[in-house]
Amino acid sequence: MSDPKAENPAPRHAFEVTLRAGANDWPEIVRIVNDLTIHHEQHGPVCELIQGSGYIKVETDPTMTEERYRKELQEWAERERRSK
Repeated sequence: MSDPKAENPAPRHAFEVTLRAGANDWPEIVRIVNDLTIHHEQHGPVCELIQGSGYIKVETDPTMTEERYRKELQEWAERERRSK
């Protein structure tokens, strides 16, 4: 059986962030996220960082514009409606 999302992938923004953090309590999660945020503010979006129990990856598409994203999102949503 094929994956319908693979056949009709949603458009992606110019910047997409993946964050994974593991901790034993909420304050530790907050610290990891803050540390990762500070690092990216200092080093920019192309930096990938693994820090302790946290990982952040930023994927970029410099060709994506807000107008193109909205257009592709509308086209994608229409394909999704037709496929159901």
